[in-house]
Amino acid sequence: VGYNYSMSNFFINFNYFQSHPSYVENLPINDLIPALEHFSPIISSKIKSLEKSPATFSLIKEIELLFWEFDQARQMVGFYYNLNQTEEVGAIIEAGDKIAITLFSELSQNSTIFNLVKNIPLAGLSKSEKKLIESWLLTFKLSGCGLSDSDKKKLVSIDTRIAEIEVQYNEIITKESNEKTFSYILADCAGVPQATLDDAKPNNGMVHFNDNHCSDIYTYSHNSHLREMAYRHSKAIGKNSLINSMFMELNNLRHAKANILGFTSD
Repeated sequence: VGYNYSMSNFFINFNYFQSHPSYVENLPINDLIPALEHFSPIISSKIKSLEKSPATFSLIKEIELLFWEFDQARQMVGFYYNLNQTEEVGAIIEAGDKIAITLFSELSQNSTIFNLVKNIPLAGLSKSEKKLIESWLLTFKLSGCGLSDSDKKKLVSIDTRIAEIEVQYNEIITKESNEKTFSYILADCAGVPQATLDDAKPNNGMVHFNDNHCSDIYTYSHNSHLREMAYRHSKAIGKNSLINSMFMELNNLRHAKANILGFTSD
């Protein structure tokens, strides 16, 4: 990726990479963490600068721009993972997510900036501008702004763990989707695109579908029995005790987050 770029040039190039898959597949995953670590102090410096801004509506525009940069960082992390969903890449993505989440909380939990937004004079602002201020105040509140330092750290810890589980879940689903197959007679696959049949590795008059093929089967197959088999196969993906425990943990984490933020959860 080349992490000596300025922040804006880095994201411009990243967006270019996104639109050129053949080039992007060769990007070294090991550049991800150094790139994020390089930009962390840059973002922190921008946050410190915002703390000294006057309480005017122009502050909202600066906040929006910085949140956009956070969003680009998270997209970058997710994009790398989508290129190569392996355990090795997953570990790097988890580390990248931790950096991105920490940076996000540095702004979204910043009480100084939160108070500046609260003190923006509303006189003379349009309804849409007032609505935008309300929206950002809610974003800060839902991120834990105004909580004690210990509760803020708990929220960051919860968000980090949620991100880890999501990466692990995607690894399992991808592995199962590729490894679990069902076979069908090739001659009875009328309507299924030829590219899908070729990818299903025809052999001795049979094809061996995996979960990645199911969407094409639903959409194009003329054979109702084959469509039903594809449906049953896709629904079986991710149905195991490990996935169930992940969902239980996610549910508990989200309940804990809601309680810290002052919401009742049953």
